[in-house]
Amino acid sequence: MKLLLLALAGLMAMAVVACGGGATSFEKGKLVTGTITASDSNMEGWNSEPYVVELFGGIEYFVRLTSINGNIMGIWSVEGDEYIVEIDSDVAARTVAYTFSETGPQELFLRSPKSDIPADFTFTIWAPSGT
Repeated sequence: MKLLLLALAGLMAMAVVACGGGATSFEKGKLVTGTITASDSNMEGWNSEPYVVELFGGIEYFVRLTSINGNIMGIWSVEGDEYIVEIDSDVAARTVAYTFSETGPQELFLRSPKSDIPADFTFTIWAPSGT
C-alpha cells in the first residue's frame, strides 16, 4: 500500500511540473514586473522566471520587454520553442509582434544569463484589437 501511495505521489508531482506548477499567472494587457534571481535556474548557464497567460491562437499579439538594469534577457515561448523577444545591453526595451498557434494557456520563461543576475524587468502582452 505504501508503495502504491508513493507511486501516486510521484505521478502527481510530475503532473504539477508538466502543467507549469510554480509559474506565475498574469492577464494580457497588464504590466508584469519582476526579478530573475540565482534561485530561478532551470537551464545550464541561464536563470529564468516562469509565467503563464491565456491567449488565443492565430491572433497577433504585441510583446514588450524592458530590462530595468540593462541586462541581457529574453522571453522564451514553450509552445513556439523559440525566443519571442530578446534584448541586450545596447537595447534596453523592445516590442515585437508574435502570433501563438494554439489557444489556451501559454507558458513563457523570462531568461537571463547567470552572469547577469539579478535581472530586473517589466513586460506586457496585448492584442491591438483588445482580444
